[in-house]
Amino acid sequence: MWKLLIADDEPRIRRGLKNSLNWEELDIEVVGEAEDGEMAFLMAKELQPDIMFVDINMPFLNGLQLIQKLN
Repeated sequence: MWKLLIADDEPRIRRGLKNSLNWEELDIEVVGEAEDGEMAFLMAKELQPDIMFVDINMPFLNGLQLIQKLN
């Protein structure tokens, strides 16, 4: 099963992404949700997701900086 982490500072967007598809049917598990880039970075290090949905405009660490830092 693939692991998915959703990172967006807007709760409505995170909820929409999480509920938009039947992830289990796609063999994907939503392992976490982060509300800012720093939280997403820490969660990504711990959870080791295979897929990340990342907002570009987030507080503390934007999505592009997050991707750079993870690489």
